[in-house]
Amino acid sequence: MELASGGSLDNVVKQRPVVAVDRVIQLAHQIASAVEYIHGEGVVHRDLKPSNILLTDKGVSKLADFGMATMLQSTAASALMSKGGTPAYLSPERAKGQEYGRPADMWAVGCILLNLIHGELNIGPLWDDS
Repeated sequence: MELASGGSLDNVVKQRPVVAVDRVIQLAHQIASAVEYIHGEGVVHRDLKPSNILLTDKGVSKLADFGMATMLQSTAASALMSKGGTPAYLSPERAKGQEYGRPADMWAVGCILLNLIHGELNIGPLWDDS
């Protein structure tokens, strides 16, 4: 496993609330590419958040903590209805206990990018369940 001596993305936001736009774009591309790759392999991460994005000493992002990940093809649809994960990064369908899949990871990526743009980690759920 590669050493991620650059810390995690949540540390970046805590240390430097204002992240340059070009850096946000670079991170967005890296994270989206990594998620696209794992989805192509049939993996749904299910717990994407800034603390699970690690950075190398050169600032390259790496997905981490696959403890909640599952293989989409080998899992019954009912198993992809769990609410487990970090509430602020759950897609509406996950939070409501509805069936979900790869798009739920992309929702979390959008939340991560909002953290970077807004410069704050605790933004809360981005949807209204009323």
